[in-house]
Amino acid sequence: MKVIGRRAMMYLAHPTRIWKAGKSGRIVKFAREMGFSPVNPFTCGDFQDFEGGAVGRGGTIQWTLHLQRGCYWSGYFGISEGVMQELRDRLNWDADKCMRVFYEDDSGVPFDPLWEEEYAVLSKKFGDLLAELRGPHRIIALVGSRAVGKTYWSERLLKLPGVKCERVRNTTTREPRNEQDRQYYNFVTKEQFSEKAEEKEFLEYVHYDSHYYGSSLREMREVLQKSHGIFAITPEGAAALYRCRFEMNVEFVLMKAPPAVFKKNLERRGIFDPAFQEKYIKDSERFVLPPSIPHQTIELIGMRCDESRVFDVLSPLLSQH
Repeated sequence: MKVIGRRAMMYLAHPTRIWKAGKSGRIVKFAREMGFSPVNPFTCGDFQDFEGGAVGRGGTIQWTLHLQRGCYWSGYFGISEGVMQELRDRLNWDADKCMRVFYEDDSGVPFDPLWEEEYAVLSKKFGDLLAELRGPHRIIALVGSRAVGKTYWSERLLKLPGVKCERVRNTTTREPRNEQDRQYYNFVTKEQFSEKAEEKEFLEYVHYDSHYYGSSLREMREVLQKSHGIFAITPEGAAALYRCRFEMNVEFVLMKAPPAVFKKNLERRGIFDPAFQEKYIKDSERFVLPPSIPHQTIELIGMRCDESRVFDVLSPLLSQH
């Protein structure tokens, strides 16, 4: 699905050296494949007339700041003094933080090989702008299959004294199972879901059991403005969220359990059919995270010691500011 209207416009902030190396096209292609209409400052005016000509670097930077202000989104694909000025400027005026930070492409290849080196030097002058973008709060992403206990333990954690945390609701097209279900999901029609997808509201979304489920970036950011956030996500969603690590503070926790615990949890939900139980237990096998995504693992065994296992891992993450 493709974004329509002004929301499609993304300013592509990247160093001059990337353009000189002929690598801007890769960034433009990446943004376009994501559904954005890319605005590349290096093709909005000839280099020989702007940065390399009469306008000069200073004048060009002032012009690109105005160009960026005309775009609904800014995407940051590398680090340089010019990019840091553009990031600083947008942080000053964009309260909604319509900013995305892209360190690598879909194959895991960095857009800017000098990212870390340049940021270490330039942050001494501009400050830690990416930390400012991320803010003081963090997202706790619980990865685990249905009936592993994500909702139960989230509720327990939210009630702990001294924990400043809110639930991040996912979006789905299925019907609510009960009134309490509305605490965990935003329920929308398929048409509304499609509109949100077209406006790039979802970090990722999946089609499961005839329904759509999406993780809303807007919902995450709204929660993070006030407190820490906690929510459940699929392994595919975790991979997408990990790519947001420069724009949000993210902690991943994988929750696992043996078949006997799954069976007991399913029966608590009124699911006694052996075929359905086997299906859910089989589905749980795909809920894993690769070593490339830093995470902690909680092994649940269905006993009282599970409480200390969960609280020992998650309480410190939610209590720190």
